[in-house]
Amino acid sequence: MDKEIVGAVAGIAGTVGGAGISALFQWRAQRDADKKQQRAAIDAAISQMLGYTIQYPSLESLKFCKDYPSCTDDTEKERYEAYCCFVFNTLVKIWAYCDGNSEKVSGVFHVAEIARLHHRWWEHDQENFGYSREFRQFINGVIDDLKKEGKLK
Repeated sequence: MDKEIVGAVAGIAGTVGGAGISALFQWRAQRDADKKQQRAAIDAAISQMLGYTIQYPSLESLKFCKDYPSCTDDTEKERYEAYCCFVFNTLVKIWAYCDGNSEKVSGVFHVAEIARLHHRWWEHDQENFGYSREFRQFINGVIDDLKKEGKLK
């Protein structure tokens, strides 16, 4: 009788253990697939940003960015605001993809360059409170570092 119980328990343990290992492998495979899909979406957004800047060079023009929000052309200003929203939405996706690790984020995208050009929009935008506190701290930290380095005034 004891051998039957031990055999049954061993069989159940083997089945549960096998199912657990299988579930772990499936979870890992799904997580890897999700990461690849996230990266593909990020790469597509970056390509789209580049397309916008080719079509509308003023979006990345240092003079135009410095003049914001005192732009004289309302259409250009609205286009720039929409572009900046797109850029920072892309950055928040990259930040999430990198689990908030600033070194990894900088490895995927040139955050300091974006912050240097578009910090005035970020600082004037009332809607950036829609981003998480952690992401806002990350961007504000990049901007503060640029100011300390004398790259922003």
